[in-house]
Amino acid sequence: MTRLSQYSEAFWGTHFTSTAGFEALALRMKDGRHMCKEFEEYLKQRYEAENRYSKDLHKLERNMKLKDDIGVLEKSWNKLKEEMEKMVQIHQDAAANFLKQMDDVKKFNEAQTTKKKAMEETVKKYQSNKNSLYSRCMNNHKNYKDKCREKDSASDNYNLQRSTVTTQTKDLEKANKAKARAEDEAVKAETAYKSSLDALESARDLWEKEMQAACDVFQNLDHERIKFLRENLWVSLNVDSQVAVEIDDCCESVRRVLENCSMENDICTFIEKYQTGTERPACIVFEDYYANTDTMGRRGQRSGGSEVTATEKQWYHNVRRGGGVFLCVSLTVTRSW
Repeated sequence: MTRLSQYSEAFWGTHFTSTAGFEALALRMKDGRHMCKEFEEYLKQRYEAENRYSKDLHKLERNMKLKDDIGVLEKSWNKLKEEMEKMVQIHQDAAANFLKQMDDVKKFNEAQTTKKKAMEETVKKYQSNKNSLYSRCMNNHKNYKDKCREKDSASDNYNLQRSTVTTQTKDLEKANKAKARAEDEAVKAETAYKSSLDALESARDLWEKEMQAACDVFQNLDHERIKFLRENLWVSLNVDSQVAVEIDDCCESVRRVLENCSMENDICTFIEKYQTGTERPACIVFEDYYANTDTMGRRGQRSGGSEVTATEKQWYHNVRRGGGVFLCVSLTVTRSW
């Protein structure tokens, strides 16, 4: 079965006053307008989201201030900060694209609505006129049939009166006048009926031409709308794809720096820059207070202020332990007190 491809072939009806085809097309136009509005709202929300995200990224980028690290990791962080500036611009460009698309969709929808409304009003006018004339024609048709029946009845009555021998002259004349009046009214009714038929046919012809034109206009509008939405939806998806590609390029730039990051190298770099020495401090040992005193409880000093040697300290310590007090002559040096 061959599929119908033209609105002008598929939206008619056998009932003379039927508006089902026109209503189906009008609903189609209304649904198309709603879809354009939904797409416009989608683009508006995408614009706001991209604009808001770019501002958040910009704020984040300004707060990225690394001061306490060195080496390749620091370079990677600085590279990320640099690439985030590009990311901000990428999302700003995406927001601008969505805003422009939103404006284009809005203008397109308004132009389509204007054309659709003008055609709908024209068809409704001819449709209303056709239906009004149809109603009048049907009334004239009914009146014509009634007058024809009255004419036949008057004619039969006249013939009956004439064939009856007892009929008086005045009754026959009365029946004849009624017959003539009925015939005259039947002729008038017939004339009015035929006239209304001619007017109805003229109205039907005008309506059919306008309906044909409406079908063509609505199909063209639908064709334009589908094409426009398909192309713009494609473009909006391309914006997302382009953003993803450009953002990935920014990320790849950071990854290329990170590839050179080595934990060992960054640690060695820190050591080279901030090292404080290789020798560790010596242990603190216990110092005996009495190790440096003589037999009289004085801290021993050689004449001239030089300190007593370890051998001398031990000797004096032994003397003190023995309890002897005498003039000491050092085995190694002469001491004076």
